Amino acid sequence: MPAAEFHVPGPITGQKLLINSGLNDRVADLVNGGEGVLYLAGWRRNPERDQVLDFEALPEGGNRISVIDRNGTVFHVSSPDPAAGSRLQATPLEGGGSVYTVVAHAPGQVKLSILSADGAMSLLYWTLHDGDEGAVIYLALDTGESNQIWAVVSPDAD
Repeated sequence: MPAAEFHVPGPITGQKLLINSGLNDRVADLVNGGEGVLYLAGWRRNPERDQVLDFEALPEGGNRISVIDRNGTVFHVSSPDPAAGSRLQATPLEGGGSVYTVVAHAPGQVKLSILSADGAMSLLYWTLHDGDEGAVIYLALDTGESNQIWAVVSPDAD
C-alpha cells in the first residue's frame, strides 16, 4: 500500500454516492448491459436511486455494498473471481455479494479494493475506464491515477 494511504478510522455505512475524483462529473451508477447483465458504470449525476450505494460494515471488516435498480430491486455489488480487468457486477441478494475494503486516500476520498482471486494476493481497485457516459467500472492494480479515487458524499448533497 502506498505511504499516502491509510485505513479509514471508521467504516463507511449507509447510503452514499461515489463520485470519481479524476472524472468528477461521473458517479457510480447501476447500468443494464442487456441480457440480464447489470454492472456499475460512470454516469452523469441524476436523481435516480440506481446511483445510491448502500454500504454495510461487516463485523469481520470490510463492506458489502448494495444498490437498487429503477424497478426497486436490490442487488449486491459483486466481483466473482476478482481479476484485473473484470467489471463490477450487480447480483441478486441471495448471491451474498463481495466484500470490499475502503481505504482513505484524502479527506472525503477513498479507494475501494478487493483481493484478486488468482492467488497472488494482489489488491485490485475500483477503476473508472474513462469519462464517457456509461464507461465501465472495473478492477485494476493500483495505478496511482485519479480514476481510482472516489469522493464519498451523501445522496442529499448538492
